Amino acid sequence: MTDRDGLAARAMIANRRHFMLAGGSALAGIGALGFSADAAAAAAAPAAAAGGVNRIGFAGGAGGEWRVRSQTTLTGESLPKVAGLTVQLNAVPAVPGAVWTLDGVISNLRYTTNQEVAELRRAQAPLARPEAIYASLIPIRKKQAWWDLPQDDRRAIFEERSGHTSIGLRFLPQIARRLHHSRDIGQPFDFLTWFEYAPQHEALFEQLLVELRASEEWTYVDREIDIRLVRSAPAQAVGAKTDL
Repeated sequence: MTDRDGLAARAMIANRRHFMLAGGSALAGIGALGFSADAAAAAAAPAAAAGGVNRIGFAGGAGGEWRVRSQTTLTGESLPKVAGLTVQLNAVPAVPGAVWTLDGVISNLRYTTNQEVAELRRAQAPLARPEAIYASLIPIRKKQAWWDLPQDDRRAIFEERSGHTSIGLRFLPQIARRLHHSRDIGQPFDFLTWFEYAPQHEALFEQLLVELRASEEWTYVDREIDIRLVRSAPAQAVGAKTDL
């Protein structure tokens, strides 16, 4: 196997890990907004060629392939308002004129069991579906009290008491999602949650958020911004796959 083959294989393995957003569940719902997901086969080749490690960048500015419909700060410090958003694999090159850039990585599963992973696999939809012209980027930060808890206590809050994964499953496949971890790479948020859906499913998406935000897990969130978007350019497979 050549070095390039080995890199591509490693990228494929990393890319096939999943996304969901909250206390670290790569697949659940909103984790702090659960996203089940992964940038996978479609992203593996470009990631390998660039020598990258599944880093995704979200650059807010005057334009981009996504137009901002609304930007609402729910908790904590806000971000400067922008008109458009660019999504980048490996977060390079820098987007000219970006007002802010948030980076995250697609990481390993944290709180999901084998059975939950299998159920999510069966139900989830890929990103970049032609009909899914609406999207939401929801950056989330959790209180230090959450991270001070032992892993088993976080799992108990996340699923046994908050039902994060089970809630998220009810909204698949209409709502495609992916979780990006940011805490370990020195970013201002712990998670960047990304959702895509068709306009006719916006009410479902709102219900998903209502249920997740009403959970015990959400009492640990101390910064959250809800950015609603509509696609202004043809769908691109930037880590588009959401399978494990």
